[in-house]
Amino acid sequence: MATRINRFAVSVFVVVCSILAVVLFSAAQYFTNSRPKRVDLTSATILDANQYQYCFDCLEPDGDYFRIRGWCVITGSPLRTFHNRMVLYSEGLDEAWSFPLALVSRPDVTAFFGDGNNYNNSGFEATIGDFLPEGQYHLAVLVDNGEEKTILKTEETINWGGGRNE
Repeated sequence: MATRINRFAVSVFVVVCSILAVVLFSAAQYFTNSRPKRVDLTSATILDANQYQYCFDCLEPDGDYFRIRGWCVITGSPLRTFHNRMVLYSEGLDEAWSFPLALVSRPDVTAFFGDGNNYNNSGFEATIGDFLPEGQYHLAVLVDNGEEKTILKTEETINWGGGRNE
């Protein structure tokens, strides 16, 4: 009888500890990715525009959020990282804000280029909240492979404020 009670107590302890670990991990992920992070543009390599290509399939407001979806490739080099971020910056400032990107499989991009490289991981999407001061922001993609941060600037801009994009 005592053995059964001990097993039950151990089982309950393991379940409670597991649930607590999941809750703590989820909370840490939420607080890490729910707010924009400041990025120092001078600490990243900025590629020349002829070294990469991009396309935004969706850039639209949704209340107090922007929905952004598209793809970006460094020509001749498949993206193998899952730590890419959308960067919003104002021209002339060295500081910017970054938001996490969700990876979207894009076999169509691999087929489009047809150069033998796998660009399936080039797709991204993000939902960006209205956290920043009103103004015009340029969009860029931050590629972080763990060793080096690379900024891929685009020609796209959004007017931020009031949850609308012009």
